[in-house]
Amino acid sequence: MKGLIKYFSIVFVAFIFDFSFLFLIDLEFSFNRNILSIFSYLLGLLVCYMLLKKYVYSNLENSSLFEISSFLLSGIAMSLITGLIFYITDFVGVENIFYQKITASMISFTTLFIIRNYFIFAKK
Repeated sequence: MKGLIKYFSIVFVAFIFDFSFLFLIDLEFSFNRNILSIFSYLLGLLVCYMLLKKYVYSNLENSSLFEISSFLLSGIAMSLITGLIFYITDFVGVENIFYQKITASMISFTTLFIIRNYFIFAKK
């Protein structure tokens, strides 16, 4: 249970970083949100990876090529899904960036938790 709390705390920090970047860039430059959401998600992913390795999965040996590439590929896939969710929510008339990000994050972070916990960082 302690590991789960740490995991979700780190994901929350990454989400705040991701959303802050998304919101500030969107506010200042008005880039396409679908594309911007992908890049902000990847930045949040980088923050999340560094913090997870330090505080949650620190008991594992050095990162394997499989672990790093799986983490990266799953993150890229989820960033594309995030962009798609932004597109879909905009298409159905949801233009509020907060609602778009919350919807995308609930789907992507839950999926990533399952992938990371049971496949990428699973204890062998």
